[in-house]
Amino acid sequence: MRHVTLLILAAALVCLAPGCEWDSDDSPPDTTDTTTDTTTDTTPDSPATGGDSVPATSLGWSYGGVSYRAAVLDPDVILTAVSVRGGTPPVLSYRGTGLRDWPITSQGQDINAIACIFFKSGDTYRGGKFDWARMPGNPTGNQSGAARPMQHVDGGYSNWPKGYPAKGTRYAYCLYTEGGGLRSNIVTGVWP
Repeated sequence: MRHVTLLILAAALVCLAPGCEWDSDDSPPDTTDTTTDTTTDTTPDSPATGGDSVPATSLGWSYGGVSYRAAVLDPDVILTAVSVRGGTPPVLSYRGTGLRDWPITSQGQDINAIACIFFKSGDTYRGGKFDWARMPGNPTGNQSGAARPMQHVDGGYSNWPKGYPAKGTRYAYCLYTEGGGLRSNIVTGVWP
């Protein structure tokens, strides 16, 4: 009996060796899903913590007539959501906190930021300024910026090329103070 126990133990140890497979009709079937997910992510990557969804160094300032590469992240101005609704023209909406903390720009009214969008192209995002941004809302808590029609992205505004990006193109969105001294966090999403 002792030899049988040792023989069973030795067989079990051999089967645990690399490359050994247990072949038994009593074993449960392998239910591991090895397929690749091919669905398109349409949910914006909008961190509520105020972190950047993509590094600021990946933004290529190709359009819009300004470059705010040196802007410093304002930890109190946090975009928590961004979305683009398709249409003619498409319309961008965003939410966040601290949006009323920046001073009114030279444009007056309730405009206190510059809206910038960048579209994924290889390893970088290409884009820049496309409009001024209004920051209405309650000075505390979540605030929604006014929806931004995006006709300037369709060419004719400070060297933006003609046409909108293809459906499914990833984009990065960020707000900047006039002059580019401060910026919000960078949030990303998928073009409709």
